[in-house]
Amino acid sequence: MNLERENILIVDDNYDMLELLQRNLKALNFHTYKASSVTEAIDILKSNTIHLIITDLQMPEINGIELIKYADEHFSAIPKLVITGFPSVDTAISAVKAGALDYLSKPFTANELKKSIYNCL
Repeated sequence: MNLERENILIVDDNYDMLELLQRNLKALNFHTYKASSVTEAIDILKSNTIHLIITDLQMPEINGIELIKYADEHFSAIPKLVITGFPSVDTAISAVKAGALDYLSKPFTANELKKSIYNCL
């Protein structure tokens, strides 16, 4: 699999985190789609070929677990990576049960992100 042209959907309600993730992913030669809400992410999923979803957990209205569940039900082949600033054993278990392949706690290094992305893909 050629990993240099993969489309990655990043979902976070924090603009600075979206920008940071996008810069890191572009440096790794990935194409990115950004969404600041689960609703926006679902619209992107429905109209684009996505190879990986990276989502925050804590977001207003609909949280990242719901996005993981939706994507697992409707786009089961897409791997899912969860990032969170509020890590706990319970949220990690919930994320994995919902269909996430990996779980990163904020703050994470560019190297940790890269390793997790390549593990998911």
